[in-house]
Amino acid sequence: SYAQLFTAHLLSVPEFEDYFSDIQCITFGSPLVFCKDVKQSFLYDALARRVLNFVYQFDLVPRLQNKMQFEYRTRLLQGLLLSQLPVSNIGIIFDVNQRMNFVMQKFQRHQWLLDRYEAVGKFVSLFEKDAPTAIDSNKKCKCFTKGAHSYHLALDAECVLTLPSHIPNDRQIYASQILNDHKMLNYMKTVMFQ
Repeated sequence: SYAQLFTAHLLSVPEFEDYFSDIQCITFGSPLVFCKDVKQSFLYDALARRVLNFVYQFDLVPRLQNKMQFEYRTRLLQGLLLSQLPVSNIGIIFDVNQRMNFVMQKFQRHQWLLDRYEAVGKFVSLFEKDAPTAIDSNKKCKCFTKGAHSYHLALDAECVLTLPSHIPNDRQIYASQILNDHKMLNYMKTVMFQ
């Protein structure tokens, strides 16, 4: 995210115009950092040409602001909280549900602030090509590996950033796995080793 802001700064200073005329900005899992009024800025076209954003599978960070629908955000938070609790304590689960409802109501009340962010530049969505495969021969351990192959889909920002919201409501969301999608290793293996 800082790379995008610094690129905007370099493009906005007339003294740097000759030095950074061909500057490019590449981000990996960056949050949205510009407000919607950037589209009216004299910098918007120059930024849009120079910024390339990679988003790995269901990485939350680029989607935390206005690109995550309320239903998906609720299911994700619920899945994360319930995955951390022991099943034997029902009283805690009821308390967690009350707490989660309180947090989600706060999100709804402050949605106007989240809606102020705008995506800038081109977006590439990265997906693993193959599911993890078992590598243990004796089946006693649960050891898996992932292939280095991936799909790279260049799509418009709206499509890439709202992708998780299209998961059907009857499908379970594994919040702890989704949180791992922001790790830099995922970006490195899908971008650099192709």
